[in-house]
Amino acid sequence: MSFTNTEAFVLKGFRYGDTSKIVTLFTNEYGKFNAIVKGARNFKSRFSGIFENMNYINVFFNKKDNRELQLISKAEFRNSFPKIKSSLDKINTAYRILELLNKSTLDYYVNEKIFLLLKHTFETLENSIRNFNYFILYFQINLAKLLGLGTLIEENQNQIFENNDCVKETFYKNLAFKLNERHYLMIDEINSTNIEQLQDLNYDNVDIQNLQSNFDYILSNNLQNFGYLKTKKIINEINKNT
Repeated sequence: MSFTNTEAFVLKGFRYGDTSKIVTLFTNEYGKFNAIVKGARNFKSRFSGIFENMNYINVFFNKKDNRELQLISKAEFRNSFPKIKSSLDKINTAYRILELLNKSTLDYYVNEKIFLLLKHTFETLENSIRNFNYFILYFQINLAKLLGLGTLIEENQNQIFENNDCVKETFYKNLAFKLNERHYLMIDEINSTNIEQLQDLNYDNVDIQNLQSNFDYILSNNLQNFGYLKTKKIINEINKNT
């Protein structure tokens, strides 16, 4: 029996049986897939704590194409992001990003650039001290481009900047939110800013949330099975109370 290993992020998981766990992993070599980890919830198990949500790990398994759940044989920690997990604002941002990725990708769709985007975003968020909400928008912008949706943004942007009318607004197709010239300038600046410098930017939080909602609509209207974002409701409630 030949085993393969790959880097992975734990997107989500739930209990199975008395001690096992079923997890959704996003990997650099095999994309997203579901796996069963036997004994993962037994504190004496070699897997104890490794398969918590958002952990960055190495996994070893014997890949079977006809198997609905891959069986993990071995796993190792790479990074558990303790600073993210110790901050309520950071952890909400991180869960929103993980859900965006999970809803945007199909099983076994391989895109190493998306994996590197996720890895770099989490590594930078871990050590950032402010503007955590900007990381969601940064991830949305780059995820949309890597999934081939960047032309939708560019086409609407060109319509705005080529329009000589005094009203410089446009609608994405089937969207309920307006984007104006200022929003596109924000998108351009965030897109061209090194991720490590996001905490140095300064925008109105309402504009950031408006742009995030637009990108949620872009992804949901153009991707299969995107569905409702549970983490979005949680973050909106937090923003109302801050």
